[in-house]
Amino acid sequence: MTATLAILAGGRGTRLGPLLCDLPKPMLPVAGRPFLEYLVEWAGRFGIDDIVLCVGFRAEKIRAHFGNGGGRIRYSAEREPLGTAGALRLALPLVRTDPFLAMNGDSFCPVELDALLRKHRDRRAAATLAVVETEDRSRFGSVEVGTGGDVLGFREKGAGAGRGWINGGVYALGKNVLERVAEGSSASIERDVFPGLVGRGLCAFGTPGPLVDIGTPESLEAAHGVVPGLLRRRSGP
Repeated sequence: MTATLAILAGGRGTRLGPLLCDLPKPMLPVAGRPFLEYLVEWAGRFGIDDIVLCVGFRAEKIRAHFGNGGGRIRYSAEREPLGTAGALRLALPLVRTDPFLAMNGDSFCPVELDALLRKHRDRRAAATLAVVETEDRSRFGSVEVGTGGDVLGFREKGAGAGRGWINGGVYALGKNVLERVAEGSSASIERDVFPGLVGRGLCAFGTPGPLVDIGTPESLEAAHGVVPGLLRRRSGP
């Protein structure tokens, strides 16, 4: 498939203890490999050969490991933390397709990327976010989804209980969505961009998940037994 994929890889594992906090969070080892390798490999299963890594903290470790990925990988480096939307805005000049794909670098949701992009185009959406159904949405910030697949709103963590949809951290985006973010400013796509698109072309793409994150020692430990098996869901483009 033809699409640029931007991966947000500038985070720091501040909650993971002194032995790991010196690594960029996406480079934390999971089952013997840097976590970011799994995301790059998942993209390759869909034939994506244009990846922009949005790097920041200890960017040199990511560059040293991946290089140019055989011509597949380029880099957008922030000098200071810009948040998810700010980092994507900085990377926008490197994005070759419109729409493009984006994903968090510290979580893995095995989304069918081709189907996500197809729905985004078919709906002529401004942005489409992958959402995962969970048994207890109170543990997360949740996404309110209408019967037609439109995003109706967002709920903060702890608001509401029971089954519901949560943000999977994988998006299809029109470039104009990020062009509205002031260049060089710090902004969150989840808090500062998506809420303003409700009722203006913000769509949801349901996926069975699971959503695996590596933000805490407990979730990092659990990821070792889950992530490698997720890659076996899809063998190639």
